[in-house]
Amino acid sequence: MKITFVRTLLAAGVIGGAFLASCTGDVGPAGAAGAGGATGPIGAPGPTGATGTEVYRATLTGASEVPPVTSAGTGTATLTLSGGLLLYRVDVGNVTNITAAHIHGPALAGVNAGVRVNLYVPPAGTAPISFTTTATLASGIGSIPNGISQDSLIVLLRNGNTYANVHTSAFPGGELRGQFARVP
Repeated sequence: MKITFVRTLLAAGVIGGAFLASCTGDVGPAGAAGAGGATGPIGAPGPTGATGTEVYRATLTGASEVPPVTSAGTGTATLTLSGGLLLYRVDVGNVTNITAAHIHGPALAGVNAGVRVNLYVPPAGTAPISFTTTATLASGIGSIPNGISQDSLIVLLRNGNTYANVHTSAFPGGELRGQFARVP
């Protein structure tokens, strides 16, 4: 029994060593191309270089609303354009009864415009939410823009013609607003 066990271990060691030896070097057992198919073409780099990632941020205050409102609320909206996706995150604090948050445009600071992307819309029948400390209101992948193409939205962002707006029950037109600017 002891000899059989030793022979089994020895055979397993020889097979394992042969397997490892066959997997070394530049060319594996399946040949130079390996078992997989050909690699697809690589697209051109984006407008900002090899990564094509752009980040935009808006500081949200009541004073930036049009017209300005008095609010203790604060917030930040961050947009990241990466690989054709619009990723977003909205953080707010000291704001009650939030009913919606959007990207608006085209508009320079001090000018109102229509909703282009919903960032936060509560489900029907849901009570507005409140934040006494700073927390994330919403994050995710942006939906298809309303009334314009995604390319047009990107042009608006790059030209400083979009803003984030957080709407509340007390200020249905918006309690917190901030113009998006590119983060270097």
